[in-house]
Amino acid sequence: MRWIGFIVIACVVVTLQVSLGPRLAVGGVRPDWCLVFVVFMGLRVRASDAGIGAFFIGLAGDLMSLERFGLLAVSYMLVALLVSIAKEYLFRRRLATFVAVTLVAGLGLRLTWLMYRHLLYSPGEGIATALVDDVLGGAVYSAFFALLTSGVLVRITPVFWQDAPRYAHSTRNRLA
Repeated sequence: MRWIGFIVIACVVVTLQVSLGPRLAVGGVRPDWCLVFVVFMGLRVRASDAGIGAFFIGLAGDLMSLERFGLLAVSYMLVALLVSIAKEYLFRRRLATFVAVTLVAGLGLRLTWLMYRHLLYSPGEGIATALVDDVLGGAVYSAFFALLTSGVLVRITPVFWQDAPRYAHSTRNRLA
């Protein structure tokens, strides 16, 4: 992983999430660009690098939120690691895979956060309304932005990650 390039891109993603996310809210539902980037990293980058990168993206999001410190960091790290485990069974370079995995990860992550909020705090809204608005709406909105930003993410991949050939070691020490 090229960490300097990753830090720059992560700062841009977190800044866009914090600054433009509330302005693009539709009925209180915001897109989660950090999740989109974490899923993209999980599909394209080595599992250890994706987990570390997702943890730091979540840590930056935790610093800019009022939620308990570490919630976003651990959540995004777990998503990146689960996506990295599942990528061996997926067509990871396909747009449909990226959008579908973002939708499923968004549903799982937002449902977990909803259960966390309802168990820890007194719920201010009904569970059915929160399921439709926050969980389903947020996951679909994030998947929609995954569809829109896929081309940009593919183009900036060389800034933070360089693909190595799968069998790079096969040409070493070759008999001439």
